[in-house]
Amino acid sequence: QTILNHVRKCSKCPMEIRESIEMLQRGRPKKEDKPKHGGRKVFFHRLWSRIQNMGEPEDDDAAEQKLKTKLQEDRDKLE
Repeated sequence: QTILNHVRKCSKCPMEIRESIEMLQRGRPKKEDKPKHGGRKVFFHRLWSRIQNMGEPEDDDAAEQKLKTKLQEDRDKLE
């Protein structure tokens, strides 16, 4: 990151190189844009539970813990 910052600010670096670096930086996806591992599965589990009106809705931590346990069980079966 510090090399990129230097090149972007360096007056001796050609302008087209600096512009190319800026374009590449803008096009790169950020890590925080990606959902956490298993986030999609948690989302659809919650959605499906609400659609089916399955009893009292679980709190988020309990639902997430159940999914993590289920994922670990599935991984263990595969090994």
